[in-house]
Amino acid sequence: MSTQELFKSAQMAHRNGQLSEAETQYKRILADSPHNSSVRMYYSIVLQQTGRSAEAFSNATRAIEDGSSDDATLWVNYG
Repeated sequence: MSTQELFKSAQMAHRNGQLSEAETQYKRILADSPHNSSVRMYYSIVLQQTGRSAEAFSNATRAIEDGSSDDATLWVNYG
């Protein structure tokens, strides 16, 4: 499965409330692409939704640092 296919699968799991499955898939992508800011931001959202706020904030911050400064999606999810 390509990174893009895995990302779509993770997003689908996330939308369907399968947070554990989404988290596993996001982490799998990040293991190969640690600077993928979009995946890291979605991962941070799962962390927030599962009560891990400090870890979520850390990952959201890293997503901002790794991403494009004009990527509005990152900034909206950050704040």
